[in-house]
Amino acid sequence: IYAVKLIDSSGNFRVIYINNPVIDYTVGTDGDICVAGKTVRIIGKNLAPRGEKYTKVKIKGKGYNRVIPVAEVQSNYSISAELPTYLPNGEYELYVYNGYGDGTCWSIPTIINIGDDIRSTWKQDVFNVLEYGAVGDGVANDTPGIVNALNAAAENGGGTVYLPDGSY
Repeated sequence: IYAVKLIDSSGNFRVIYINNPVIDYTVGTDGDICVAGKTVRIIGKNLAPRGEKYTKVKIKGKGYNRVIPVAEVQSNYSISAELPTYLPNGEYELYVYNGYGDGTCWSIPTIINIGDDIRSTWKQDVFNVLEYGAVGDGVANDTPGIVNALNAAAENGGGTVYLPDGSY
């Protein structure tokens, strides 16, 4: 059973879907921004109860309306899909089908934004705090080194501030 049709005494009816997928939010390459050719993580409920074989993701917008491959099913609450490389930047609707019911049982859509990968503008990806004056020995005051690494990442437009094993 995937749907129940309720009919009142006047003959009016309402269909209630059971076990349909619900999208809570998505995570792109850069948080809210998804990048064409990369994956989008979809978090929700009842996304893949029957596994990867039956789960489908659809993107619709800007003259595009296609099912795209599911890259990975982490759990019934988290899946990822591979975005096509040729999607132009802009706003799209994303839907999930979990394998239950017919073609009417897709999730309510969520909006995703396709944009440029901000990391392509970075000159450097990783900022090791040891290179900015931190020691990590549990004795020295490492705050200035960590702040210097954070400032360097900010000037770079982003990046990963890395703290190797140690006590800071």
